Amino acid sequence: LELIDQGTYGQVYKAKSTQGKLYAIKKLSQKYDSLEEAQKQNDIKILCSLPNHPHCARLISHYIYEGALHLVFEYFEQNLLQFIQNEENKSGLKLRNINFMILQGICHLHNNKLIHRDIKPENIVLTQISDFSFRLQVIDFGLCTQHDKQQHTNYMSTRWYRSPEQLLGLTDYNEKIDIFATGCVIAEMCSGYPLFQGNDQIDQLTKIIEVVGLPKTKYKYYDKLKVIKCDNYKQLTHKQVVENLMVILGCDQTLCDMLSKMLNFDPMERPSAQQCLQFAYFK
Repeated sequence: LELIDQGTYGQVYKAKSTQGKLYAIKKLSQKYDSLEEAQKQNDIKILCSLPNHPHCARLISHYIYEGALHLVFEYFEQNLLQFIQNEENKSGLKLRNINFMILQGICHLHNNKLIHRDIKPENIVLTQISDFSFRLQVIDFGLCTQHDKQQHTNYMSTRWYRSPEQLLGLTDYNEKIDIFATGCVIAEMCSGYPLFQGNDQIDQLTKIIEVVGLPKTKYKYYDKLKVIKCDNYKQLTHKQVVENLMVILGCDQTLCDMLSKMLNFDPMERPSAQQCLQFAYFK
């Protein structure tokens, strides 16, 4: 029917079946000689093996046509960035329902020992069903990896959603990087703009510390913080971080309490996705 997105990866088209059902077809730029060869690609392997979940991308079909791999997914009206940019979508109930679904999707990935590694508004798609009801999925598993691996690559995810441990160049991170990124996305939904807009790695770290404070000295990689002028900053209490977020985002205390934990500098102190779903904010 129409081209709805394109990039270095290829194009995404809106399509309609003979039964009238809408789909999104992703045509990849990379050429393959066979479907078997294409199925060795990381995100295809994950899409084929990941159990179905209402809030994670589901591969409906895939095929080779004229050497190009085509992936067929459910069609969604917009991505989360487009949703955020619409001022009419600032309802607290809307945001809470969406946040719950995002965390359910992240929880499903983590329960299946996967780290998404590129959580950002563009990788969450949704369709509004009624005033406060949505269909939503976390998409794009191209950077996914198993979280039982000992070492990972250190450059992953878009900078504004990158965790401190990634910004420090660490390779032994775990699924808690997704929790930090999801916290950044939820914060952006509240304010309408990214919470940490650093110009480079160091500036990004500094902007995080300005809001959440320095980690405790027991933090495993505290010595790596010498890239920051730490004398200019201090450790903050949980209450101070919550108050910072309430001022910056204009959100209520229960949401900022959850965000303060998700955005903790130390991944050991961050909650799991399952724990996030139990916070008072969702009660």
